[in-house]
Amino acid sequence: MAYSWVVVKLRDINDNKPQFDRPNIEVSVYENEEIGKSLETFKATDPDQGGKSKISFAIDRSSDRRRQFLINREGTVTIQRQLDREDTPRHQVSCF
Repeated sequence: MAYSWVVVKLRDINDNKPQFDRPNIEVSVYENEEIGKSLETFKATDPDQGGKSKISFAIDRSSDRRRQFLINREGTVTIQRQLDREDTPRHQVSCF
């Protein structure tokens, strides 16, 4: 089993920082999981706009150089490329 961590960080340009519903999510996946499999969805709100502002997510590619993971506009992290436990037993991916 491969262990994958995706660390999501939010950047804010206003005076109040966005807040995660669950700031730390750890997911264990098998190395032979299908490409496109959803791992988890991060949710956040921004108090500057009454919780209705648009929040976007992106993966810090320095933490995922092989581009094995993808995060969409809704904050869902998916497997983008095949995982190999022998090559990389643990992943920690940073997002912003």
